[in-house]
Amino acid sequence: MPFAETLEEAESPKRKRSKRLEAKERARQQALIEKFNDDRKLCDETRSKWLEEAREAERFYDGHQYDEADSQKLKKQKRAGLTYNRIAKRVDLVDGTEIYHRQKVVFLPKQPNAEGATGTSDLATDAVDWVIENCKGMHERSRVWHDTNVRGVGCMSLYMDHEEDPRGRILMKRLDSYEMSWDPNAREMNLEDARWVRRDSWWHLDDIRARFGDDKAGKLQSGQTKEPNAAPSLSPDGAGEDDSPTKIVNYGPNIFQAGAQDVTPGPTEKGQKGMVKVSEVQWWERESCMLVIDDGSLP
Repeated sequence: MPFAETLEEAESPKRKRSKRLEAKERARQQALIEKFNDDRKLCDETRSKWLEEAREAERFYDGHQYDEADSQKLKKQKRAGLTYNRIAKRVDLVDGTEIYHRQKVVFLPKQPNAEGATGTSDLATDAVDWVIENCKGMHERSRVWHDTNVRGVGCMSLYMDHEEDPRGRILMKRLDSYEMSWDPNAREMNLEDARWVRRDSWWHLDDIRARFGDDKAGKLQSGQTKEPNAAPSLSPDGAGEDDSPTKIVNYGPNIFQAGAQDVTPGPTEKGQKGMVKVSEVQWWERESCMLVIDDGSLP
């Protein structure tokens, strides 16, 4: 080891310890990234079937009920594809039922005869109404309800925002369920027993620069993402590298029979120029802890 000419050049034990902790933290983060990517690949194996059904349901709702083969055949014959859309009006009827019968959150006191119980419950009810009205929560819930009716899955995010109001503002936002993936082993309603939930969305580089700094944004812009804390791929599993659309081929008149239809889903839609795919992961894990009970003998 070279001799340190100055005191500043010598590494103190505290600095060495901090370096070891930083290396340990980088290794932990890299292990988490690898685990998240493995979980995503495992989820895609079971999620792909739902994606095919959800996209087909949306095409039927939008009136695009001819598959690619029949559309090309009609186009060659110079015939118009006449479609009677009897699905959209029924879905809209269910959506309208939710709008005209919106539920209101009402707080009731457990002990009605207690002093101030009624006033406290009314205050809590008004507070929730105020939050929902200020973030257009009813409209967002209606959009989620529509996604559930058509796709089968609707997602919403409830979070505290400090950009518009430094004091904090509770927001309810509808999320595109196509961006979401979750633990395939979850069995309870609303994925309450899911060990992890993930969202893959496109961010503008300016937003990344504002959130994570110029260094991160510069590396993403130049493609230099091979750093210890960076994900192995900005577009998981090569998504977005191919522009081929979803292909549907029918082998028989009854498409609901097994083997009568072959669906080849297209890749994830590419982001626009200056956009980067960002993965947000929420997970839980068990950690060892110590529980100390003070019986009064501790100083």
